[in-house]
Amino acid sequence: MSLVSRGAHPIGWIACALFALTGCVQISGVVPARVDVAPESATFRAGAARIDITPTPGFAMGGHSRLGQVSRGFWHRLHARALYFEDASGRGVSLVAVDLWSVSEGLVAAVAERVNRAHDGELGGRTLGQEQIIISASHTHQSPALYSSDPFFSAFAGPRSGFDPDLHAFLARRIAAAIAEAVRTAEPAHVSMTGRRVSGLFRNRSMPAFRDNPEAGAVMEESGAEACVPSELFPDPDACRGVDTRVRALRIHRSRDGLLVGAGVFLAAHPEAIGNALAVYSADFFGALATGVERRRRTGNGGVEPVVAVFNGPEGDVSLRWTDQSRGDLQRLTKIGIDAVEALLDAEGSRVAGEIHRAFAPSERLSLRRVEREGRRARWTAALPMVGVGTGAGAEDGPSKIAPFLAAEGTFGVSLPLQGSKIGALDVRLFGITIPPFWLTRLMMLVVSPPRSVPLSVVQIGDLRLATLPGEFTTVLGRRISARIGEAAGVGSDQVMLLGLGQGYAYYFATPEEYALQHYEGAGMLYGPWSGTWVAQRLGRLASQLPGDTHPTERAYRHRPWLAAALQPERSVQSSLDPIPVGPSRDPGLRLALAPQPGDLPLDQLPSACVQIKARRLDAKDRRPPMPRVQIQSKSPVEWSDLRVDGARENTGSGRIVTVAGPALDDPAHEDWCFFWIPPESVDPAVSYRFRYAFLDDDWKNSDAFRLGAFQR
Repeated sequence: MSLVSRGAHPIGWIACALFALTGCVQISGVVPARVDVAPESATFRAGAARIDITPTPGFAMGGHSRLGQVSRGFWHRLHARALYFEDASGRGVSLVAVDLWSVSEGLVAAVAERVNRAHDGELGGRTLGQEQIIISASHTHQSPALYSSDPFFSAFAGPRSGFDPDLHAFLARRIAAAIAEAVRTAEPAHVSMTGRRVSGLFRNRSMPAFRDNPEAGAVMEESGAEACVPSELFPDPDACRGVDTRVRALRIHRSRDGLLVGAGVFLAAHPEAIGNALAVYSADFFGALATGVERRRRTGNGGVEPVVAVFNGPEGDVSLRWTDQSRGDLQRLTKIGIDAVEALLDAEGSRVAGEIHRAFAPSERLSLRRVEREGRRARWTAALPMVGVGTGAGAEDGPSKIAPFLAAEGTFGVSLPLQGSKIGALDVRLFGITIPPFWLTRLMMLVVSPPRSVPLSVVQIGDLRLATLPGEFTTVLGRRISARIGEAAGVGSDQVMLLGLGQGYAYYFATPEEYALQHYEGAGMLYGPWSGTWVAQRLGRLASQLPGDTHPTERAYRHRPWLAAALQPERSVQSSLDPIPVGPSRDPGLRLALAPQPGDLPLDQLPSACVQIKARRLDAKDRRPPMPRVQIQSKSPVEWSDLRVDGARENTGSGRIVTVAGPALDDPAHEDWCFFWIPPESVDPAVSYRFRYAFLDDDWKNSDAFRLGAFQR
C-alpha cells in the first residue's frame, strides 16, 4: 500500500487530518466466550464456504491512497472464502481469506460478534471466540476503503477520507455469513499439505534493502529461480531470486467420497497485476487465481466446485512479475498460478491430523515494548508512531512524482529517540536541517492515530503452525519469524505458515537492517527499527504455549474511527459517480479491464447491454450485495442455454464480463448499468448470444440477441 501515491504531496495529509476533526463514530460490542462442542463422530472435520462481499459502486477504493479511484462497477467480484477445521474434541478454528486491501482489528471483532449473534442456529451449539477466527486480506487495491477502524487508514487509504458505518456493517455481516456456512457444512474430512516452488511469478522490489540482510544469499539460493532480465524499475537481475518462491496448499477432501471441497493456498506477493487507473472493483491476481482454480476443478470433481482460499504472506517487498500492469499481465500471471495450484492439488501430500490448539493475544500494544537480544543490550520499540518521508517516494515498483528534495528513499534526519534517523513524512530537510523540527508529522499522527495495538495469533493444526502477521512484513523478516516459531514449537520452519495482513493492519514491518536504509518499506515502519523483531519474539512466545489453549473469555471491544463528515461518501451510485461515458475507449478507468489483447475484439466492438433500474443503496438491512448477476447465453436452433467455456459457465467469474454503473441523466431516482463482454476466441461467431442478468432477488431478464460474426478480430 502506498500512503502517498504518484503525484500526491505530503501537505495534502494536513488537509485530510483537519477533515478528520469534523466528527467521530464508535464501533463497539462484545465477543462472547468460546464454547466447543465435540462432534458425535469423534473425528477430524472440515468445511468450506464462499460468499460475495462486493459492495455497490461509488465507494473510494483503498491501497493507492490519493491516486486511487472511485469504483464505477466491478470486474472480478470480491469474496470472503472461509475454511473451518475441527478436531475430534471439538476444538475448531476458521481461516478466512477476504478480497480486501486490509482488515482492521475492529472489523475482525465485529465479525466475531456477528457470527455468534446472527448465526447461532447454524453453529450447532458452538460459540466461536475471537481466537478461533483468523481473517487475512489479499491486499487487492481495487476493493473499497472507508471501513477501517483505525483513523489513520480511514483518512489516507483511498482518494476520499472517512469511515462509512454501513459499509463496515455490510462487510462484517457477509464475512460472518461465510464463516457460519463453513461451520455448518463441516463433516469428516482428510486434510493434507503439499508445496512446491514456482518460477515466473515473484520478484523482490526492494533489493538494496534486502541485500543488507545476512540471510539474503540463502534466500536467493533456496528460491530455485533464475535471474530475471533487468528493467528500469527492477534493474537488479537477482530480483527474481530474492523472494520466497514457495506456493503451498492445505487440501480438504471429504471422507465419504474423497471429493475436494476446499483448499487453502499460501503464497506471498503484492497482488498488483493491475495498475491504479482501474476504476472498477477487482480481486486482482489472488481473486482471479482462486476463481480460476475453482472453476477448473469443478470438472471431474463430481460437480462440486471447491472453495479455494488464497492467503497472502510476508509480501512487504515482493512484487508480481508484471510488465505494464495490464489485463494481459493479469491473464499471464493467473495462468501460471492456476497451473501451479492445479499441480499442488493433484500431488502427493503429507497428512494433516491431530489436535487443534490456539494461542491468542487479543490486543498487543506496539509502543515501548522491550526487545531482548542474546548477549547484547535490549532495545525498545518507539513510544510514538511516525511514518517516514521515504513512503512519499513510493515503492521501487511504483515511484511517485514528488520532487526528490521533498520525498526520497534513503533520506535521513536528526536521530530521534527509538526511531533512529528517520525523517517524518511531513518534515523537510533543507541545507541539512530538518524543518519543521520533528513536530508536524507527530502532530498528524496524534490527530489521525495509526493502530496502537494489534491482535496476534498462533494456531496448531496437527504438526502445522499458522501465525498472523498484522501488516506487510518483508521476506527476510518473515523468514526470521518462521524460524523463531518453528524453534519454539519444535517443528521445522517449513511447517510454519504465515498469514499476512491478518487480524489487523499496522502498515509495514521490516528487519532492523532494512529499516536503517529508510527505503519505502523501512520508512513505513511506524514504531521504530525493532518493532518487527518484537512481533517475531511475541509470536515465538505464543507458539511456545502450544499445545494448550487460550482460556475462553468474553471480550469487549471499542474503536473510534474518525468520521470525515465533509467527505463521507454517498452510498448510492447516482450521487457518487458521473454518467456512464459513451464508450469504454473514452474512460481510462475501464481501459485496463477491457483493453484488447491478441485475439480480442476492438474496444468499440465489444458486445454490451445497458439497463436502467431504480437506485439502490448499500443498506445495513440488505442481506445480499446490491450488485447484478450477469451471464452469457447462446442459442441453439430451438432454445437458449447458458454458454459454457472450458466446461464453466460464462459469467462474472470468467473475468471476461465488466459491469459499470452511473446515474441516469433522465431520472435522478434511477441508475444506468452497462455490461461489457470480452468474448473468448473459442466461441462460435455465427451463433446468437445474449446477456442474462438479475439484481438481488429480482427475476432474471434478458438483453436483445446479438452475433459476433460481423465483428473483425
